[in-house]
Amino acid sequence: MRHHYMIDYTLVNKQGEIIKSGQMKVKDKINPLEAEVKLELHMLNTYPAFGKLTIHNCENITDTII
Repeated sequence: MRHHYMIDYTLVNKQGEIIKSGQMKVKDKINPLEAEVKLELHMLNTYPAFGKLTIHNCENITDTII
């Protein structure tokens, strides 16, 4: 079964400065690790200054979606 996850994250550049912090929904993933990897790949492709992604929380929200 595939699940939806809400991930709280902070994106830091190579100099250690925060680029972005927030939440993102990742859909149709088998487990939280797959969702986190998908988010990291998205950030690598979206932000050229990507240095490090810190995941603060990864919550399964499949049952809360109407």
